[in-house]
Amino acid sequence: MVHFLFDLDGLLVDSEPMQLESFIELAKRYQKNINPKFRKEYIGKSANQNISLLFNTKDAIQLKKLEKEKQDIIFSIIKEKGLKEKKGVRDFIKRIQTKFRLKNLKNLHVVSSSTKKYIKFFLKTANLYNYFYSITSGDEVKKNKPSPDIYLLAAKKIGIPPSQCIAFEDTVSGVKAAKSAGTTVIAIPSKDVDLKEIAKYSDKVYKSFFEIKNKDLISLSL
Repeated sequence: MVHFLFDLDGLLVDSEPMQLESFIELAKRYQKNINPKFRKEYIGKSANQNISLLFNTKDAIQLKKLEKEKQDIIFSIIKEKGLKEKKGVRDFIKRIQTKFRLKNLKNLHVVSSSTKKYIKFFLKTANLYNYFYSITSGDEVKKNKPSPDIYLLAAKKIGIPPSQCIAFEDTVSGVKAAKSAGTTVIAIPSKDVDLKEIAKYSDKVYKSFFEIKNKDLISLSL
């Protein structure tokens, strides 16, 4: 039976504007400037990767401190503003359950570059936590996306080969990771993502979950 692996930010939840807001606030505290290139390229990277670029450092102690501060900032933003699921997510999950006759949610998983604490907070805030059986997070691997490590680990934890997984991603680094691991890849690109580049590493590209037909899922899972 096929298993479905979902990224988090920008795919399941509409969090990317808040992510950028938290990076801007963090940079402001240390008199750093967010340049246009960072605004475009932060999507799909872990907080650790982005902070390393923003502060031009690889010092583990400094990165850990800044990542904790950034996490506190975004938690505060979300507690104030709330967090919504991306349009079509809940309906799509229900369609998967019906089409594949899933009596439970053991075939649905989250695979995200973020920390497990962060993932759980976002899923619970968006009321999506109970839809997923397992979480594989960026703090469980040495190399984050676009390395395939996180997807390889997710498949190992489930107990199946990556070829029996369909991964859903919204960024270039995400589809690269999933494709390199050997999964089938469906892309639903975030805003400002290079569409030609993301298509190179995807089996199918859709504008939203609404656009994915049941027959497409069947053909991809064969």
